[in-house]
Amino acid sequence: MLKTFFNRHDYKKSIPFQRNKDFWATFNLIEKKADYALVFRSDLYPKSILKAIKNKANKFIAYQWDNFRIFPEGKRYIPLFDTFYTFDPYDVDLQKGIFPATNFYFQDDTLSNETLTPSVYFLGSLYPNKMDRVALVSSILKITRKLNYQQNIYFFNTDKIKGVDSYQSQGINFIKHPISYNESLANTKKATLLIDILGGKNKGLSFRVFEALNYGKKLITNNVEIKKYDFYNSNNIYVIENGNTDNLKDFLLLPYEDIPQEIKGKYCFDNWIHYILNLEPYTPIILPK
Repeated sequence: MLKTFFNRHDYKKSIPFQRNKDFWATFNLIEKKADYALVFRSDLYPKSILKAIKNKANKFIAYQWDNFRIFPEGKRYIPLFDTFYTFDPYDVDLQKGIFPATNFYFQDDTLSNETLTPSVYFLGSLYPNKMDRVALVSSILKITRKLNYQQNIYFFNTDKIKGVDSYQSQGINFIKHPISYNESLANTKKATLLIDILGGKNKGLSFRVFEALNYGKKLITNNVEIKKYDFYNSNNIYVIENGNTDNLKDFLLLPYEDIPQEIKGKYCFDNWIHYILNLEPYTPIILPK
């Protein structure tokens, strides 16, 4: 009815906030303006909410970790913000106030030096008409199994997509409920190899890439853009191009090579937040073209 009578195209976004009395009760308790308000994925919020948040902050900043080719409506929100960042190099436009950033990793002081059993971890979503993503993971596992890798593979199948039976017999798990961040991070730490398979048109790098960087894990990805980044090392990162997994076995037998701290540290959250808020000192985060 909201959409019909008031032409509210963002009515689906507004309803959860209208019903969330606890959110508004807490929000209205804020009397003084914050120095900064940082919004992730601003396109997920109704404009009314964003404007309310903006009124509570001296500087209003957005970070977009999905691109405008997938979510073009995100462009409508740019004028609301003092600074707008994107992780996709093809969306950066300095003249329009769209600045570069990447995803990041959280510094972890609990890292262990124990020797791990070779194992591979993947967590991703299953999309309708995107079974090729499962097929690609399956082709990787055929090679890792030959090298006796343990596997911990999960596809989040909320739409109950059919046609997965043959993949389940290969040890690929299709789950209905999400895995928590902490559980996923624990799985990441125990693995020696991570898989990162794009499911859409994103050119920016996923959080999985930076988890691999942080924990010193080898990575298999089909995002060819990763070759342009300063931390790319062919010993550590295998890039699948056009579905080709030739020489993957050779890659898995190569030792991991440590990345210099001056490069690795640029992508930790501490540097990231200083860069986003323009609080010196920080190392600028530049996206390659």
